[in-house]
Amino acid sequence: MTAYWIESAWILLPGLLLMSVSAVPAAIGTVAALRHLRKQSVGPYIRNLWAGTAAGFVALGLLAGSLFGSDLSKSSTAGLIFVFVPIYAGIALGAGYGIGVLAHRTLARLAAAAGRELALSAGLRLFACVPVALLGVLMLGIVKYSVQHGDMAMAERASNPEILQTVYARMERGEADAFAIPLFLAQNPNAPAGLLAKMSKHDHHAVRIFVVNNPNTEVGVIEGMKHDCVDHVRRAVGKRLKLPPGPDNALQPASGCGVARPIKMEK
Repeated sequence: MTAYWIESAWILLPGLLLMSVSAVPAAIGTVAALRHLRKQSVGPYIRNLWAGTAAGFVALGLLAGSLFGSDLSKSSTAGLIFVFVPIYAGIALGAGYGIGVLAHRTLARLAAAAGRELALSAGLRLFACVPVALLGVLMLGIVKYSVQHGDMAMAERASNPEILQTVYARMERGEADAFAIPLFLAQNPNAPAGLLAKMSKHDHHAVRIFVVNNPNTEVGVIEGMKHDCVDHVRRAVGKRLKLPPGPDNALQPASGCGVARPIKMEK
């Protein structure tokens, strides 16, 4: 079990780091605000407080449905949103900093009108919890998303049979992409023979071709694919079994290929 989690973490880490870039603008503003809060620097604290809050709201607003809902599909293109979020969050960081400048000037003007110097009140200090909470929720969601949507990376790169069995089971339950997972898994040289046998009956011929070419696919499974309906699959079978070319090599489509299935009419 230890090996399972170590390999899973190693495979998911690159994707997690890439997605974490979405939280960088919010982290910059938040960390800067906390640093100036510790130094009791009122102006810089307010400016960075607004910057971190704005960046956090924008990043979380754009990713909330993806991280905690079902806005994105489980397809390989679903994670593209993480490329654009850092850009918009960075813009929000700059805009928030500008708002912070205006907020600081306004508070300083009001304090001067009251005959006192602007200081960090308890309420102003408490406001630091807002960007911190936003950043925490954002990172929690990113970790959650990385774990739940790392199936394709697992299918392609994992060597632990237990990991591959788990990913395939998630696909069978409809929790992962029914095409991408078998496609990557069939190309994995560590794929168990049992899973390859199941995928030899996959609806898409591309998956079946990779099954034929996988070194772990048993000869009996490949023999059973001699009569595949797709010519490319049969050719791959011929090469794998080293059959002589020509019409007499038994690589003929099954009799049911190309026959339309009758449509059942509901009464």
